Amino acid sequence: MAREHLGDVFRKATGQAPDINDTGELLSYRAAVAGLGAGLLFMILFLLATGMSIPVVAVFLFGVFVVYLGVTRIVIEGGLVFLRGPMIAQHLTVYTLGVRAMPAQNLTALAMSYGWFCDIKSFFMPAAAHAARLSEALGIRRRELIAAVGVAVVVGLAASMGYTLYMGYQVGAYNYGDWIFRRGAETPYDAMVAKMQNPFDTDWRRIGLLAAGAVAMTVMSLLKYRLSWWPLNPIGFPVAYTLPVRLSAFSIFLAWAAKSLILRFGGIGLYDDCRPFFLGLIVGFFWACGISFVVDMIWFPADGHLVYGW
Repeated sequence: MAREHLGDVFRKATGQAPDINDTGELLSYRAAVAGLGAGLLFMILFLLATGMSIPVVAVFLFGVFVVYLGVTRIVIEGGLVFLRGPMIAQHLTVYTLGVRAMPAQNLTALAMSYGWFCDIKSFFMPAAAHAARLSEALGIRRRELIAAVGVAVVVGLAASMGYTLYMGYQVGAYNYGDWIFRRGAETPYDAMVAKMQNPFDTDWRRIGLLAAGAVAMTVMSLLKYRLSWWPLNPIGFPVAYTLPVRLSAFSIFLAWAAKSLILRFGGIGLYDDCRPFFLGLIVGFFWACGISFVVDMIWFPADGHLVYGW
């Protein structure tokens, strides 16, 4: 669907279509294409230096881009704050190529890559898309907003990395939580060692399931865009079985049911009247979490409490 637009982008970037206007974008098309090329080259060289072979790099980066673009699309179209990817590129790589065809250094490099790509819940692409939309709401030129976004990224990285290291040395990173700094930190290496000890070839059953999912997603997307009466949005299909969706599925159902009933029996007028109540539920939840956090910081600084379900 975007092929004509992408064609315009590359023609503008290469000087073949100087009349195309890109002043309303976060970056000029030339800067975007140059950044894509330079970033892709850096990633390839970096992954090769870590020990990956060219076929592994190709499959791995393909999986990375699919997840990054897919999650961004779903977050933006669904109005979500974050979303966990349904698949990680490391699994796609090992089950597509097979462990027997991969030297040990490839598996070691894949284990190390979990440090920057895993079942991501937050990354930069949705934030950049939100910033573009925010510029329209605030009436700010996107080129002016990108400078603020860049400063926020640099400050956020420096502050989060510095504070994480500081707290790690002060209280011990082992005390940060059971998953991120303990079991979750060990899982990539344990999983890759297990695969080295029990090698396998290409898993065609998994590839077949992946292909079936791709076909189903394609059909549902065609139905959505070609038939105005089609009721199902395909963006829920790829992430239906991710942990955040499974944990919040019943809440999503309740919200859908409440909205449907309100609109059916009270119309848009009742819907507008009920909005403060439901916004109050959200604010109340975060207010309660904030109070719990303050209580833990004062009276239980070394042993906080879980304040929500997951």
